[in-house]
Amino acid sequence: GVASARGGSDLQVVLDGLHDCRGQIRASRKACEDHLSAVAERLEQLEAAERRALGVGPQGLEGRLRRVRDEVAAMAATQEALERKLDERQERMQCLFEAWAGGARDELSSLARSLARQARSEARTLMLAGASVPAIGAAEPG
Repeated sequence: GVASARGGSDLQVVLDGLHDCRGQIRASRKACEDHLSAVAERLEQLEAAERRALGVGPQGLEGRLRRVRDEVAAMAATQEALERKLDERQERMQCLFEAWAGGARDELSSLARSLARQARSEARTLMLAGASVPAIGAAEPG
């Protein structure tokens, strides 16, 4: 009983940890997106300054900027995929926990029934044995 309760609380701690981890990943993703957005904006400013200073056409710089934006989009897509996997794994862990808890309840119920049968059987045996043995202190016939 105690081990199954402790195992249940241990699994709940794991599930809570996964939930916290998911929240941290989402917060990290938002911070990364904000940072990358700021970097992209700063890069645009630098490229504009570079074009003005060097008299370079926008095509070369725009190509670089496009690549940076593509990388940001790829990173965001990867982050979303990781979040989905984490959600799926957390759901799977919850299902496993619920299945384990249900199995433990069934085993405990079965064990309790078995112990009750054994106790009744031993009580009957003792009662039958006690009926054939004279009580202590009873007067002996004679």
